[in-house]
Amino acid sequence: MIHLPNAISFGRLLSVPIVIYLMLKGMMVGAFWIFVVASLSDAVDGYLARRFNFSSRLGVYLDPFADKILLISVFLMLGYLHEASLFLIVGLIGRDLLIFCAIFQLRRSIGDNLGSPIFISKVHTLLQMVFVTIVLGKHAFSLSINETFLSLLGYVIMGTTLFSAIEYIRIWRKFLKKT
Repeated sequence: MIHLPNAISFGRLLSVPIVIYLMLKGMMVGAFWIFVVASLSDAVDGYLARRFNFSSRLGVYLDPFADKILLISVFLMLGYLHEASLFLIVGLIGRDLLIFCAIFQLRRSIGDNLGSPIFISKVHTLLQMVFVTIVLGKHAFSLSINETFLSLLGYVIMGTTLFSAIEYIRIWRKFLKKT
C-alpha cells in the first residue's frame, strides 16, 4: 500500500500518450475522460501520501513530473489545435523549465530539503487542469463555451504562471543566501 501513490502517479504518466493520441484523432470524448481521471488522480495520490504517510523519495519527483508532462503535452496539443495561445504555452513551459533548473541546482547545493510546493503553484496547476477540462469538454460534448471566458481564464493562468515563478525565485534566493 505504501507504493500506491507512486503507482497512481505512474498511471498518470502513462495516460499522456493516450490523451495525445485521442486528441490527434479527434476522439475528444475519450481524451476528455482520460484527462479528467488523470487530473483527479493528482489529488488522490497526494491525499494518500499525506493522509497515510505513504510519501517516498520517488514520489517527491514522480508526482510533479507526471503533472508537468501531462499538462505540457496537452497544452502543446491544444496549441496545435489552435485552442491555446502560443503566448500561454511559452509562458507555461518557460516557468516549468525555470523551476526544473532551479530545483536541480538547489538540490546539488543544499540537498533534498526544499520543502513543499507553494500554494500559488497548486492553484496554478488546478487552473491549468480546469482550462484543459473545459476545452476538451467543449469539443467532446459540443458545448457552447464563451471564448471571452476561455481567454480570461488563459490570462488568469498566465498571471499565476508569473506570480508563482516570481515567488519561487524569491524563495530560492533566500535558500541560496543561507548556504
